[in-house]
Amino acid sequence: MSAVLGSVIVCLCLAGLAQATGSDAITLQFVNELKEPNFNFAISLYTNRAQTILELMEEAAWQDITFMYSIQYFGSVPGYMLNAVRKDLRQGGSIVPQPFVFSDVNWDQDHSYWSIKIDGTFIPVGISGYQPKHGDTVVFQLVQSSAAQAATCDPDDSSDQSSCP
Repeated sequence: MSAVLGSVIVCLCLAGLAQATGSDAITLQFVNELKEPNFNFAISLYTNRAQTILELMEEAAWQDITFMYSIQYFGSVPGYMLNAVRKDLRQGGSIVPQPFVFSDVNWDQDHSYWSIKIDGTFIPVGISGYQPKHGDTVVFQLVQSSAAQAATCDPDDSSDQSSCP
């Protein structure tokens, strides 16, 4: 994954669209329990045509101006892969400082990546190669490969079994 065949794209969009609800919606959910700051947020969208996950992410950035992401192109297979997610979780007008959450992958350093599941099932392609159906929930979860977890796991250390697969 370290060889890059294309460029990195960062999407920061300035307009808004109405949110969808119910069974017509396609929901994009982003979960990071791996790196600080942790977050879990979702954006629901309605589309009247088949769109790839990448196209839905573009639409989500138009809908929610505080949502940004970075992608990288790895050739026709697997296509575009998600590198980073950024979201402002502050409540409108809140004076409580709650910074933007930002999580990026670093495969070379810690073997982290964004896994993608549709209704609990892993998809075998990148975000530019799959078209979810109405009612689907696309879950992006920042995870670490099992090889990296096994390398840092010490089964004899009873103080930290959370790093063991």
